[in-house]
Amino acid sequence: MKVFRGAALASIVVFGLGFAILPTPTRIFWGEITDSLCAQVGSHQTKSKSLQTARECTIGCVEAGAQYVLYNARSHRIYRLDDQGKPRQFAGERVVVLGTWDANTNSIHVMEIQSTYVDTLWSRGFMLLTQLRRGH
Repeated sequence: MKVFRGAALASIVVFGLGFAILPTPTRIFWGEITDSLCAQVGSHQTKSKSLQTARECTIGCVEAGAQYVLYNARSHRIYRLDDQGKPRQFAGERVVVLGTWDANTNSIHVMEIQSTYVDTLWSRGFMLLTQLRRGH
């Protein structure tokens, strides 16, 4: 039993140090998938009676020429998304986006998008690992 505990502890330490030694630019971003027009005002209040939900508004604005973005209401930050296909299924929803940040273009290279109610514990655990990689 002591050998098993020792091996488990050693693997955890090596795994943790591996993340600390080999930092990666992959980050987790939280917010709502919305469109670039509504994100500028921070809401989906429209004059159109036909667009009743955040999802309908987002998709309608994108079809009219806007782009999908990630909007963080807490920080009031708008992040462009390089992949305009993946966000459609999450339009109007709060999500977690896993990706790399490009400060020059203020955009996220999207690797994965998940609704916040799905795998929230996994996402929080991944965020902890990400912080460990950065040495926080």
